[in-house]
Amino acid sequence: MRKDLLTEIDKRGIGRGFDFTDDCAYGDYYLNEKSLWKRYFLYKNDLGAEDPDSRSLLLQRLYRELWPGVEDKNYMMLDSYALDTYSGEATEKLRSVCGDTMNSVTTTLNHFPSECGNSLKKMTCHYLSLGADDAKFERDLTSELWGEFRETGEEAIITDMLHDFLKEWHTIGNFIPVPVGFNCGRYKTTRDYWDLTLLAIYKWYHGEKDAIRNLITDRNPNSQNKAVQNTIKWLSDFKSDGKPSWQAFVEENYMQSFVQMDGDTYGMPKEFWPGHFFSEVMPYQIDELELFFTNVTQWISERSSLMLMKKKPDESNLER
Repeated sequence: MRKDLLTEIDKRGIGRGFDFTDDCAYGDYYLNEKSLWKRYFLYKNDLGAEDPDSRSLLLQRLYRELWPGVEDKNYMMLDSYALDTYSGEATEKLRSVCGDTMNSVTTTLNHFPSECGNSLKKMTCHYLSLGADDAKFERDLTSELWGEFRETGEEAIITDMLHDFLKEWHTIGNFIPVPVGFNCGRYKTTRDYWDLTLLAIYKWYHGEKDAIRNLITDRNPNSQNKAVQNTIKWLSDFKSDGKPSWQAFVEENYMQSFVQMDGDTYGMPKEFWPGHFFSEVMPYQIDELELFFTNVTQWISERSSLMLMKKKPDESNLER
């Protein structure tokens, strides 16, 4: 990895959980905000930062370092350019690799409980107004958002777990370059639960050739066909012994923390909670919700560590 990028990584503190929305922030108001809750609502209401998965300049540079040659594959490239808002000036213009945030906070947050949407909107307006504070918001979140779990006494525990997930949400371990059309195409079938996405990919590598078409949906058949074609090109690039390989896909995309081991080889993806592969897409039980927050937070963190091992190469490999 180049010395200039190593310096930038150390300066930004990426190894300590750098939030890439900081690289797409509109200004100091968002950058200086310390509260994860407030940053979340600023971001979701388009008041703080753009989505970094395809827009962060630093992340685009990391994509090129961690996936060498990705910018040479046209089906992985968007017709837009990365932002450089962190420095406040456009120091370079880089065409964007199509990126994806593997696991979403918002999908689950909007699901629990069924009336969450209204409660969440009310709390957002209150929280972003003058005088709102973290302690007040956490009490509201605990009592309203997870209200259906009051009798279990676990509302505060879930709030803490969600807070931990927010810390990891926009860190390096939750991002991946993907083919054009894949990001939006997988949402309807997986609701951005990455274990379900990996299951479809695993099935494709193991002979279920309709797995990708079943994964990617679009109202426009032409758009769906193009996204499916792009995805198959992408998956076919990861090879062992000259053939498309699940083992190579896991290795080259740093997915080890998201899959089981089968002896010395990579087995099936891990479920976020038991039964997820064979039941409802969304979590409906308290234990499912807790396992989702716990597992996804841990596995993203582990993947971040694995990806950033490249940050300490041999000195002979560094540009001088």
